[in-house]
Amino acid sequence: MCSAGSSPSGDALVIGYGCTLRSDDSVGPMAAEAVAGWGRPDVKTFSLHILGPDLAESIAASRLAVFVDARLGDVDQGVIVRRLEPDEGNQSMFHQANPSQLLTLAQAVYGGAPPAWMVTIPAVEFGVGESLSPTARSGLVDALVQIARLLDA
Repeated sequence: MCSAGSSPSGDALVIGYGCTLRSDDSVGPMAAEAVAGWGRPDVKTFSLHILGPDLAESIAASRLAVFVDARLGDVDQGVIVRRLEPDEGNQSMFHQANPSQLLTLAQAVYGGAPPAWMVTIPAVEFGVGESLSPTARSGLVDALVQIARLLDA
């Protein structure tokens, strides 16, 4: 699912990713869908299974990129928000990329990469299913608050 604001460039991006059929792993796409529901014309959202190099052009044209994913472990730390930088390491990507690699690709191919943030939500259940655990559900609520702060900064 991709929902777009009214402007094709200069928007903030919220990119939630994970497998929607593996319980808590769906929290990233759920976050992106919730942000899309806010109806902000300055925010473009992507709800994806995996990250691919096709996102680089949209990233390069944006003013801000926020990636959202489930995180196994460190449940006690709650939602973690950290700044991302282009990846200085292995830049090869085939069918799947990580957020730093996408920033590197955006910079190399399209000439720029915006400020970017990684929001990870604690997750405990990755079995087949379509519902969130209480841990991920609570983390989703907190993550949406953090995402709103990043978008308004």
